[in-house]
Amino acid sequence: MSISCVIELHDSDLESPLGLFPEQIEQDYWIAYHGTSSIFEGQIDTYKLRWTPKVCSKSEIEEMVSVCETMGWAGVSGGGFAVLKPLTLFADFGSSERKPIYLMEHSLLPSTYTMRDFAGRESARSIRYAYADLEQFFKDPNTILQHTNYLEQPYCESREIDLEWLEGRVCSFQDFYEGSVNALEQHKYGVVYAVRFCHADLESLRYCNSMGIRCFFDIAPERLVAKARMHSTDDLIANVSLKFNYFHEYRKRTEASDGLLSWFERGSSHG
Repeated sequence: MSISCVIELHDSDLESPLGLFPEQIEQDYWIAYHGTSSIFEGQIDTYKLRWTPKVCSKSEIEEMVSVCETMGWAGVSGGGFAVLKPLTLFADFGSSERKPIYLMEHSLLPSTYTMRDFAGRESARSIRYAYADLEQFFKDPNTILQHTNYLEQPYCESREIDLEWLEGRVCSFQDFYEGSVNALEQHKYGVVYAVRFCHADLESLRYCNSMGIRCFFDIAPERLVAKARMHSTDDLIANVSLKFNYFHEYRKRTEASDGLLSWFERGSSHG
């Protein structure tokens, strides 16, 4: 089944948008939005929108996190270990081997995840950052010295880091790191999908203000109302989110007589 509404958005289209889609879609409060990369577009359009371990598995992420914990080191980027442990492992996976599908209540909100920097999904991005952090550690004497000095503080647990061990562990991450880099290289543009839900779906949806809507079932192509291809730079796409009046749009949806957020606000499947 082909998607009837496909929109191509370029730089000038993102200067001051109120939404990515026509008004009849933006004003349908049973529609939620998912941001992703062009590398997943064919699979989503043809089969379904679902999480798959295309770049890495939960166990591989656990191994990378374990190395950082053994070192007592969170890296220098802020986008590696600091995301992989609390967000990817605890919030996304939890006790499951697969992630839910994340959607947002307004079309502009998931634009961040259409950026090239997020190609391969958020976990792939964090793996790229964490791998670069670990490489820097055993290659850069200043980074080693700074961390050694940190570990000598009274409130730190003393530990000695074997650089040969670390280099071997980093080499063992090579395959899924390269998978995350391949995703970056294959990214052509971002895509935002508009997905229509119904009352029957509420029991399989959860809402959190900071994370959006979590969907615990595969989304079939017939649910896809429209898609917008984002042909722009990461900087311009990031500015779209900065200009977005989240509070105003959130209030509109929670106070509506019917729609996803109004039902979540009443406590139905609220999590």
